[in-house]
Amino acid sequence: MEGCSDPFYHSVRRPYLRQLKSEPFTQKLGHAQTRAELHELRAQLADLLIFFEAMRGAFKVLHWLARLAKPVAYIVMLGTACMGFWTAVRAGGGGR
Repeated sequence: MEGCSDPFYHSVRRPYLRQLKSEPFTQKLGHAQTRAELHELRAQLADLLIFFEAMRGAFKVLHWLARLAKPVAYIVMLGTACMGFWTAVRAGGGGR
């Protein structure tokens, strides 16, 4: 596009080239700032991934507890029924 005779192309391209030639340090500063922002974003993303891994572990533990809850509830119900039966036998609830 060097040999382009389009006036719009040159009206956009020339000021842009002038800006790049006149402000090389500003351009480098912009790259440094962008790089710093990317490093910060990468650190935040790493923290977020650590959090999600921890939550995955927490849900596994909750799943294990839920799997244990039913058998524990059955054992408690059996113990309660046995205590009720024993109390009824001791009280002499024969039903005459």
